[in-house]
Amino acid sequence: RDQRGGLDQEEGKAIIMSFADTLATWLQDSEIGEGDPVKVVAKVLHQLGKTTDLFLVEGVEKRLWELIKVNRRKAREGAGVKKGFFSQAKKVDGGSKSSKDVVEEIVNPGLSSLDQKLKVDAEEAEKKVVSGLAAQESEGNGKETQLEEVEEDEGKGLVPNSGNGYSYESGHTWVQTLQDVTYTIPVPAGTKARDLVVDIRKTRLKVVLKSPSGLEPLVDDDLHKEIAVEDSFWNISKSLCGFLIHLIAI
Repeated sequence: RDQRGGLDQEEGKAIIMSFADTLATWLQDSEIGEGDPVKVVAKVLHQLGKTTDLFLVEGVEKRLWELIKVNRRKAREGAGVKKGFFSQAKKVDGGSKSSKDVVEEIVNPGLSSLDQKLKVDAEEAEKKVVSGLAAQESEGNGKETQLEEVEEDEGKGLVPNSGNGYSYESGHTWVQTLQDVTYTIPVPAGTKARDLVVDIRKTRLKVVLKSPSGLEPLVDDDLHKEIAVEDSFWNISKSLCGFLIHLIAI
C-alpha cells in the first residue's frame, strides 16, 4: 500500500485485471451475459442500484451517457479492445496457458445494429428540423408579402375627412370615434320619419326611402364589425337635409 493507505500501482493493476477476467466470465455465462456485453452492463447497473444510491444522485443519467460517448469515440478511433471484457485470449498451440500478446475480439452484432438505428434516427430528426425551418421561412415570406400588399393598399386608400371617416361624391358621409359611427345620407327636403324604412342589425344596415316613384334603397350593406343594436338610433336633420344614423360599437 502507498503512504496514503491506498493500493499501490501493482495491486491496482492486479485488481483491474481480476475484474476484467470476471467480466469476461460473466459475458460468456448463459444466465448473465449470453455473449451480449449490454446485458452484462445491465446486470452491473442493477446490482449497483440495489447496493448503492447511484440512481438517486442528481445528473447520474448525464454522467453515464458521457461515459458511453467517450468509450464509443475511443472504439471508433481504433483504440482497440482490452483483454477481459470484450475479448478473450487465444490459446497457444501445444499449451493450455494464454498468450498475453494475442487477443481475439468478440463481435457483438447487437451493437452494430444499434449504431445503424441511431444513425437512421439522427438522419430522420435532421430532416424534420430542416423541413420545419423551411416551412417557417416560407410562412414568414408569405406574411411579409401580405404585409406589403396591405401597406400598398393603405397607401392607395381613401383620404379621411376631419371626422376620421370619409365623404363620398354622392353626398353620403360618415365620421367615427372609438365608440361610435355617424352615417349621414342626404334626403329630399321635407322628408319625414314615416317616409323611411330603417333596419339596423348587428352586422347589417338597410335604409329605404318611400318616394312617389316607389321604394328607393339608400343603403343596403354589411357592417365592418358588430354593433350594439339597442343603443344605436337614427334621426332626420332639417339643417343638414339629411338622415343621420348613429351606430354604437360593442
